[in-house]
Amino acid sequence: MRFIITFLLFLMVACGVSEVKDTTVNVENLTPYVDSLQEVNRVLLQEYTVPVTQPSVVIGKMGLKIKVEPEKLETVDGSPLGETIEVQIKELLTKQDMFYENAPTVSEGRLLVSDGAYLINMLSDGKQLKVKEGNSLLVNIPSKAKESMDLFFGDTAISGQVNWVHAIDMQIESDSVTPDKAIFERITKDNPLYYALKAEVNVLDPDTLSEQVIETDAYRVTDGINGYYYLDLSKFGWINCDRFYEDTRPKTNISVSFDMTERQHVMFVLFFENINSVMRYLYLGKGGKRADIFSGIPVGEKVHLIAYTSRGYAYHKKLEVEKGHNEKMKLKLMSKDELTNLINTL
Repeated sequence: MRFIITFLLFLMVACGVSEVKDTTVNVENLTPYVDSLQEVNRVLLQEYTVPVTQPSVVIGKMGLKIKVEPEKLETVDGSPLGETIEVQIKELLTKQDMFYENAPTVSEGRLLVSDGAYLINMLSDGKQLKVKEGNSLLVNIPSKAKESMDLFFGDTAISGQVNWVHAIDMQIESDSVTPDKAIFERITKDNPLYYALKAEVNVLDPDTLSEQVIETDAYRVTDGINGYYYLDLSKFGWINCDRFYEDTRPKTNISVSFDMTERQHVMFVLFFENINSVMRYLYLGKGGKRADIFSGIPVGEKVHLIAYTSRGYAYHKKLEVEKGHNEKMKLKLMSKDELTNLINTL
């Protein structure tokens, strides 16, 4: 089944319900140290060039597939398409990827578990493209999760940080979807199409058999894939394949106490050990007092707490969250390389 999703936001693709503290961060407020830590570790933007004379299938390095149909595309300014289309992709699969891309796994204050987030965009002769009204492009999203995931769209309009908006909460047009049903279809091992997809056969749906395939030599990542999601994409941007974190354990806050004599930015990051999730919180002020940083965290959850300041001080500790958890931190000087290496090993 193919669904047509209509939504109002500029997207980014990705995948107990508890309230967590709003972690909105305005990246323009960050000092060069804090900002550059993420900037130098951004996920690689993949760029593929396809002709405008025929349909093509673009395959990303981690398995994302996009059917590019030039007749369904137009420039934003109304000018003609050039001779080629440039397809831009980012594939975020780890919590480190999402941290560096300023895309924590939070939706309207609720913690998410991610099965992957993706950016899709297209240009022609340097001009921004859009999908023509009433049309959509077929996308296959690889899934490694055993659980079923939902679709989320990335909203960056307010702060520059991605807030994931549940597709079910947005305006949806579909031939068969109702709010209590899946937004997009998952193809698993009991469907013959799954094996064609995993074998890198050029199949996006049963009607797609002969388009030109554009891929890189690096695309060999098929191990552990449990299925593929079908999505009809009508606007470019961020999308996310996620689920809300359902956990029945009691919830608590994480607060911190630390000494810092000068007013400065402190970025707090919470990497979850057993789920593909990450949270962030930006603190501006001095130390010496107790501050609530994260809320709605399950008691007993294993996490890594990292803090780093605009002046190059940092802190890291592995925690098993306790009720009313207060972490007394002592920050020490740490280079960006050291901090990056630490984050990448979590």
